[in-house]
Amino acid sequence: MPKRKSDCAHEELHPRAQALKELPRQALLGFRRELALQPFPQALCHLQEWPRLVDELRDVEAKLVAEAVALALGGDIWCWALPSTVEEVDAAQGALKTMLEDGRQRLLAALRNGDNFCAAVKQHCGKKDGQALMRLGKTRVMWLLGASPEEGIEWTKRKRRRPRRKGKQVTEAESEESFSSEKNEPSEAKKTHDATLQFLRSIREKRNAKMQETTC
Repeated sequence: MPKRKSDCAHEELHPRAQALKELPRQALLGFRRELALQPFPQALCHLQEWPRLVDELRDVEAKLVAEAVALALGGDIWCWALPSTVEEVDAAQGALKTMLEDGRQRLLAALRNGDNFCAAVKQHCGKKDGQALMRLGKTRVMWLLGASPEEGIEWTKRKRRRPRRKGKQVTEAESEESFSSEKNEPSEAKKTHDATLQFLRSIREKRNAKMQETTC
């Protein structure tokens, strides 16, 4: 029976994941953060104490290295590679630059405190400028604000990934927390629609009541 492409990819990743698993966990977590925020050659500098491993990874696609890091860490951990998300990271960095240092520190403190991500971003960055941060997700925003690699992984472990819908791929942003709270909030259009339906329902009930009185 021929192997599926996904099976082959998993086998290809396994040796690299095994090699990465030999690293101290602190170093592996730091490499995870660097992969998400730095160009691949710069991210590899984080592993300069392990030159043989750096040589093995140098010519590997950054996305595959990120997947290997996720396998090495184990659990339901998401890892990113900057080349795949460079526009989102750049946009988030630009949004953070519009904030004063005091505002950035207050935002980081709120996120560390467990405040709702979207609500905290809107409060400290504003809804318009905060869109770029919400697209990037809580973990990487915390890293951009100066959080340690461990803080990122602790958040990811607490966050449960949503089940996939049939025929629909879940994106990295959806796997995180990007717009989750906003999606759960009823929109103004929905509120108006519900109010209209309730109004029409009351008119129909009154009309039916009058028809029954006339019939009697």
